[in-house]
Amino acid sequence: MSDETLAATAVAIARCVSSDQLNESYIIPSIFDPAVTPAVSNAIFEIAKKK
Repeated sequence: MSDETLAATAVAIARCVSSDQLNESYIIPSIFDPAVTPAVSNAIFEIAKKK
């Protein structure tokens, strides 16, 4: 994985946490959050389309 892909994945995961959920103990969503998988796969897909 490239640095660009890793960064896009990190941003996608971070965007799964809304501002009202964000606090000191909740900065990364659960792996069971149904929004995470599609967000990450879409981010990787967008990077792959560029190449």
